[in-house]
Amino acid sequence: MPPRIVPIPPREWPEEMRTALAALRPPGAANTFPTSEGRPKAMNWLGTLAHHPELALAFNTFGAHILGSSSLTARQRELLALRVAAVRHSEYEWTQHALRADDFGFTPSEIARIAEGAKAPGWSEIDGAMVSAVDELIKSGDIAERTWDLLATKFNNQQLMDFVFTVGMYELLALAFRSFRLKLDDDLKPK
Repeated sequence: MPPRIVPIPPREWPEEMRTALAALRPPGAANTFPTSEGRPKAMNWLGTLAHHPELALAFNTFGAHILGSSSLTARQRELLALRVAAVRHSEYEWTQHALRADDFGFTPSEIARIAEGAKAPGWSEIDGAMVSAVDELIKSGDIAERTWDLLATKFNNQQLMDFVFTVGMYELLALAFRSFRLKLDDDLKPK
C-alpha cells in the first residue's frame, strides 16, 4: 500500500522544521545518544512530520524527554519500544529499534524474546514484569496491581511515570506509522 501521507523530501521542508528538529536534542539532556553515523535516519517519519511543523515541535519536545531526560535507562526504554512495536505489529518501529538494540546491550535472542512476550523463557523477574506491563497498558490502558507492585520494587515514582509515558509515546508512534502507511526508509530495509 502506498503511504497515505507522502513524506516531504528534506530540501522541501518548511523552515519551522529546523526548530522542531532542534527540540529533539535540547541543551542539558541527561542521557547520551549513540552515534548516528551509519545509522538509520528515519527520514520518512521526519518527512511525514514536515507536513505539520507545529505538531512536530510539540511531539519532539515530548520525545526529547523520553529520549534524553527520562529516569529510565536507554536499555529499559528500548525494551518498551520494541515490545510496543511487536504488539502493534509496527514494522517501521520494530525495524528501527531492532537495528539499534545492540547499542543498548541486547542480544539477538533477547530481541526475539521481546517479540515472544512475557511468557517466553529466560526473563529476569523485572524485565518480564516490564514486558507484561506493556501488554497490559496496550490491552486495557492500565497496569495490573501485581505487575505494578513488582515494578514498584525496582522503580521509584518518577521512573514509574516515565515508564507509562514511554509506552504511551511508542504506542502513539506505532499508531501513526501504521495509519499513515509509513514505508521503511532505504536505510531500514534489510540488505
